[in-house]
Amino acid sequence: MLTQRTISTQYGWIHSPSWGKLPTASDDFGALATIEKLDLIMPRYAIRGGDVVLKCDHSVSPEQLYKVEWQKGGNKIFQYIKGRTPPFRHFPSVMTGAVLNRANSSEKQLQLSNLDFSASGSYSCVVSMETPIFSKDSESHVLTVIGNGML
Repeated sequence: MLTQRTISTQYGWIHSPSWGKLPTASDDFGALATIEKLDLIMPRYAIRGGDVVLKCDHSVSPEQLYKVEWQKGGNKIFQYIKGRTPPFRHFPSVMTGAVLNRANSSEKQLQLSNLDFSASGSYSCVVSMETPIFSKDSESHVLTVIGNGML
């Protein structure tokens, strides 16, 4: 019987059809389902009224990349899905305290403009591969929006 399995690994979560067995380290599936590098690069502080760029630096090739999701406080604020028209989706009801600059945002970076204090919070990105379906979360980083002259 074909069943769907979700497996937690040191690299993230793997979702795979299986015939009642989990992949082992020697399986091709296990060897392919890794994202070697995933870092969220962003400043700790930003000035109220200014801009900030968050970069999701990952090692997934464009051919293997399926989805990149940007989160604030664990909630999705921006998403890229390969093959969808349009590929980008913004969740403005979740993103408060900033305006998403769509022209300068992509699957690799997110630009937030006109920052207010409520844009402060914990940000992360989640990268998903297409085959096999595999996701990994970046470490969360905190952005603090400060007033002019506070640096």
